[in-house]
Amino acid sequence: MFRTELGPDEAMIFPRQGDVASFWMKNTPLSLDIIFIDAVGRIIHIAEGTTPFSEKTISSQGPAQYVLELLAGTSRRLGIKPGDQVETSSIK
Repeated sequence: MFRTELGPDEAMIFPRQGDVASFWMKNTPLSLDIIFIDAVGRIIHIAEGTTPFSEKTISSQGPAQYVLELLAGTSRRLGIKPGDQVETSSIK
């Protein structure tokens, strides 16, 4: 929240408990792509181009172990889609 800048090749990752994750954009002035990732690193849902300052709930639509936030449009620009596998040292 409150972040005013995020570069085109930057991201924020949040570990979760493996339950359904819910986010909102209150106090977030940037539009983001929010990518929900399961325990084995598979993308289960992408909320593209979220609305800044919105209080609407954005759900993972299933158990999520990680949530990756990117600048809006990044997932489309890079061809990221549900079912893709994420590989990083952060996800084991």
